[in-house]
Amino acid sequence: MTAVDALGLWTDVLAHPEEERLEALRAVLAADVVSITPLGRAEGAEAVSAGLGQSPLSGLFATGTWSDIADQDGSASVTCTFPPGAPLGGVTITATTAGGRLARVETTMIPAPPPEPVPVDLDGDIAGAINGALANGTPVIVAYVDADGQPQLSLRGTAQVLNSKQLAMWSRSATGGLPTSIGDRPRITAFYRDPAQRVTYQFQGQARVEPDEGVRRQIFDNSPEVEQNFDPELKGAAIVVDVTRVEGRDRRGAFVMSADAA
Repeated sequence: MTAVDALGLWTDVLAHPEEERLEALRAVLAADVVSITPLGRAEGAEAVSAGLGQSPLSGLFATGTWSDIADQDGSASVTCTFPPGAPLGGVTITATTAGGRLARVETTMIPAPPPEPVPVDLDGDIAGAINGALANGTPVIVAYVDADGQPQLSLRGTAQVLNSKQLAMWSRSATGGLPTSIGDRPRITAFYRDPAQRVTYQFQGQARVEPDEGVRRQIFDNSPEVEQNFDPELKGAAIVVDVTRVEGRDRRGAFVMSADAA
């Protein structure tokens, strides 16, 4: 069994983790085979084959593009390039044989290329997630800098998409930390994470207190009722954020939005 042949069986299992393919691979594993990946190390034929059949990247291996296996004088290597939007760019796998059996396999990750920025557009999935964040149990976290230069984090249950380019929120206290800080330090970051859906959004922008009564009323009315009940006389402050950048990952994969994108 050459390294090229052994690596071919290994990649066949990665792309198609079926029992018959795994059995073919087990037949060529050395008893003390070692598999090393960024996720950990496995030693012994039983541990290695068990881990291989349960790879969290199986879907990416099945849809990735595999290079030809290169013979490297006693070892062999292959690269799998993952589809655009995947969390990784791909992997390179190197296999070594000893005594005609697969003795060592090393997997290294290839970082995903950064997504090409597109114009900011908060409609659709983003609006649905942000507008329903409190009810979903995944409220938005806002970061700002206070008068002492200290970064602060604040949960905002009223965070909402005002339009395709702006976020908004209602602060029940017009003299609270956020509305008083953004007058001199308007740059803020807002963070949303739904681990169950594997959705992450990070927004950067310029925040301001909105004086227009119509817009104030719109932001208050679009806030969850439980939040409205804390300020029934509307004495708080409406905050509008002109979004300049969004970085995230959702069902479409990784993406970047920028106000500067054409």
